[in-house]
Amino acid sequence: MILAVIPNPNKCILEAERVLKHGGQIAVFDKFLPKNRELSSIRKITNIFSNLFFSDITRSFESIVGITKLTLLSDKNAGFKGNFRIIKLTK
Repeated sequence: MILAVIPNPNKCILEAERVLKHGGQIAVFDKFLPKNRELSSIRKITNIFSNLFFSDITRSFESIVGITKLTLLSDKNAGFKGNFRIIKLTK
């Protein structure tokens, strides 16, 4: 539950990739846009307030992990209609 609250999630995932051994795995549990869903106007407006107090609710995991060479092992719905996800990756 860190990628949605830090200022630069891309830097974080790149550092995780850097320190991960070849064949190693990483698990990510956080809130992201559900897969294959566009960012709605309501979510954009709500994010203005949620980002002030606790978290960015407009982040797409696919765009964050897309800058790495990590391979997706699994992506499971962890509640709230796919907004929370448990994602496993390997190097």
